[in-house]
Amino acid sequence: MTPFELSLESDLQVEWQRFANGWFFKWYGMTYEGGATDVDDFRGGRIHYAGIKFGHQQQQVFWQAVGRYLNQKIHEVFKRWNTECVSAWGPDADRRRKYLI
Repeated sequence: MTPFELSLESDLQVEWQRFANGWFFKWYGMTYEGGATDVDDFRGGRIHYAGIKFGHQQQQVFWQAVGRYLNQKIHEVFKRWNTECVSAWGPDADRRRKYLI
């Protein structure tokens, strides 16, 4: 593995733990009576439910938010890859980049 891949693997493992503990876990609040869920919606707002069970609408909201999170994370990784790997090629980067496409 390249240094970038090793670093990325480690960073994504840490991110998975953070996301599982800090976002996924909060959805369990809807599994008991009187429970509440308040989480980031990944577009600048919050998702807040209280006193209701996890149903079809909440499932859709959940998966839409997960999709937004994954899209953001994927874009962050590609920006990082471009900065750390492709741009690091120096003045010949444009000539070399055409071979990646």
